[in-house]
Amino acid sequence: MSYSEWDACVEAGLDLWAWETGIYPKDFRVRVMAFIGLKHLVDLHSQDALARAMHNKQRHGRGRR
Repeated sequence: MSYSEWDACVEAGLDLWAWETGIYPKDFRVRVMAFIGLKHLVDLHSQDALARAMHNKQRHGRGRR
């Protein structure tokens, strides 16, 4: 069991004991992990886009003239 599996389980609001004891089917657990991984990537992309926009705004003044 890896930390990333526990993290995905908890973040998805699932029961960690049910996860750990195999009550949830394997294909469901895989989908949950994929969903949480993609969610993290989208969050990182959004944060990066915001940081770039703020950087560009500072570099070029308050906005377009």
